[in-house]
Amino acid sequence: MDEQLRGLSRGGDDPEQAARYLRAALRAGEVDPERVALAAHLGHPAARRALDRVDPPASLRAWILDFRAFGQQVFVRMQCAALGAALPADRARREALGRILAACEAWATDPCPDTQQTVEDVIVERLTPSLQETVALRQNPAAWQIVDAARTAATLTRPGWEPEVAIPVTLPPDAPEVEGILARLRKAGTQLEWARRGEGWVARLSDCGFVGAGGLAQALAPLCPLKPMEILGLARPFRERAAPALFAARLAGEVAVRDAIEHALSPDLGL
Repeated sequence: MDEQLRGLSRGGDDPEQAARYLRAALRAGEVDPERVALAAHLGHPAARRALDRVDPPASLRAWILDFRAFGQQVFVRMQCAALGAALPADRARREALGRILAACEAWATDPCPDTQQTVEDVIVERLTPSLQETVALRQNPAAWQIVDAARTAATLTRPGWEPEVAIPVTLPPDAPEVEGILARLRKAGTQLEWARRGEGWVARLSDCGFVGAGGLAQALAPLCPLKPMEILGLARPFRERAAPALFAARLAGEVAVRDAIEHALSPDLGL
């Protein structure tokens, strides 16, 4: 680090001084731009100023989905942090959730065949509840559902993960046939954007939302040259991508989940 950067880094708790340091460090190649971008996404004041981020806080769903820009491993770590904020009181379910999260975090640190196999093992693991546990689960189904949410998150470690997929469509977004369909899908939490691709259009999908992959395939079938089963094959990996973290927020509260994610993912910027 040169003398200018060394001096700027002594900004203490002053966000503007820290932002000037980060701008200079970015120009000098002393800090990874993606780390600064991640810090800004997590709400770091100096990083946001350094990147001139003035956008208002996003909704929880949009904020969660935007982690896909930082790659598969970060996206999995984000889901683990969210789920970890919603540990169930029931011991058996808490232990099951802990095993899934530990396997996913090990994969995120070292995404190799061995850690992937461990993840696959916990995805298919089934606990057989006793009669007493079954009665308790009926009274508090979230204790089991949070484990299922973690299994959904664990599938995001699988090969072939992409931030989004492009589905060919035959009509532009302002066509009368499209407007109503898009409105219904967005209301169901589907993250779908129309974009130009050569001479035509594509629908860029990053999350099926609560409509699911099947519902999305059915809705897009009249607008797409592909068969519904072909659309389903493209959409299935994007089924409810945000759902595990959103379910954790329902149990633990949005503030607790945001705090857990920020604490787990905030990079060291050397300030």
